[in-house]
Amino acid sequence: MTVSTISFVIVMVALAFQMIWLSIARRAREKYLRDLASFRSPSSSLSRYYHWRVEKVSNSLIDAVVFEVILTSSVVVIGVISLNPAEFNSVLPIVIFVVIISSLSSIQGVHQIKELKKIEHRFLERLEPATDKIDAARSFVMPLVGSYGHDVGKQWFALYRISQRQDTVGWSLRDVLMDRALREQGGMVELGTSNNTSLEKDDGPGLD
Repeated sequence: MTVSTISFVIVMVALAFQMIWLSIARRAREKYLRDLASFRSPSSSLSRYYHWRVEKVSNSLIDAVVFEVILTSSVVVIGVISLNPAEFNSVLPIVIFVVIISSLSSIQGVHQIKELKKIEHRFLERLEPATDKIDAARSFVMPLVGSYGHDVGKQWFALYRISQRQDTVGWSLRDVLMDRALREQGGMVELGTSNNTSLEKDDGPGLD
């Protein structure tokens, strides 16, 4: 195969590895979030993987390094077995380029975990010494209700993670979050009853 063909293959392989890795991480995050929202321990291998990944910044760094090693090894092997040394030197800039691009994505993922751990630490600094932990937990949860934004999502994520702790901090926060969830469910039931009554009077389209 020609140098240009191998260069194209290297780029495609790198993109495929990146997409697979991101897809696995996304599915693992969704499963982990479902477990968190149900106040249960990780219930699947993907959920346990994501739990491990977000437990420590060092874990997310290990995950990123392993991915980079696999990706780099794969594209280097493709180049070595397909080209002679002189030709491989000509595609080396392509190899370096795809490794740098993938590394930037990995670094971003590690940075996000680092930000999450900072938020968790900030919550714990106020929850752990609080005499009334229920009241302290409410002071975090209530301002987030009805709020939107990327930082708000991180704060919810951090609070639900803390609620998994088997101590007074986790139990208090879990009580507040469960109470909020029950109130929301009650509101949805009332809304559903109101909608049903309305639909009985009006033969308009309903929800599938």
